Amino acid sequence: MNSGEFLMHIAILTPSRGRPSGLRNLVQTVVKHSSGNHKVSFEHYIDYDDPFYPKYVEELKDFEGVGSRITLGPPQSVSKSWNDIAKIAIDNGADILMMGNDDLIFNTSDWDNILVEETRKFPDKIYCMWFNDGINDGKHCAFPIVSSLWFNTVGHFSPGIFNFLYNDTWIFDIAKRIGRGHYIPQVTAEHLHFSTGKSKKDKTSKRYRGITKIFSKLNKTHIFEKDKVIFQNTESLRIEAAEKLKKVMN
Repeated sequence: MNSGEFLMHIAILTPSRGRPSGLRNLVQTVVKHSSGNHKVSFEHYIDYDDPFYPKYVEELKDFEGVGSRITLGPPQSVSKSWNDIAKIAIDNGADILMMGNDDLIFNTSDWDNILVEETRKFPDKIYCMWFNDGINDGKHCAFPIVSSLWFNTVGHFSPGIFNFLYNDTWIFDIAKRIGRGHYIPQVTAEHLHFSTGKSKKDKTSKRYRGITKIFSKLNKTHIFEKDKVIFQNTESLRIEAAEKLKKVMN
């Protein structure tokens, strides 16, 4: 099937730091298990001060032909990075946006066919879907999948307000408010999180979860608690987003 015959365009959005091999594994497994019926592209955000940037270029060069693109930018919260690369994906014609991660691998053949078939259950194109990540199952949407219409209606993918956590929870909360959360258990996108023993706690984990980053020098406030407070104090924004989506739902 040539590029002019693709049925849908799925973009996987992944900020990454210090994990070029992990990012390659994500891209490689996504491509390996794709059907070829749909365009699958990759938008990556890499900090310009990441010493591994040359390695990223090397690891991903084999995938430039399938739409793997690196955006090099200032170090910032992944909450901002996910949204920045979502905008790029939308500008390049993406129909579906998925939150990616550099410790995620795909294990299910023709996952893209399955995903697109599931989206047809929502002809108004308002949905928030997620795959089986081997940790949360149907309880929590750890890597949300939304449509371009969702993005254009709400005005963002991730809200850009968190230090590290709660971006997936933000999207999932909006979906629950409108009854459009949809779990796809038959597709496995395995999260190789260090807490499961499937990977080691590396420098990137320590950068965001280590003592020097978890606690601020001023008030010793846990960064996770900071994001929890931000989430709790911004419910009105999620209510507003849900109302916007309701207006375009059938």
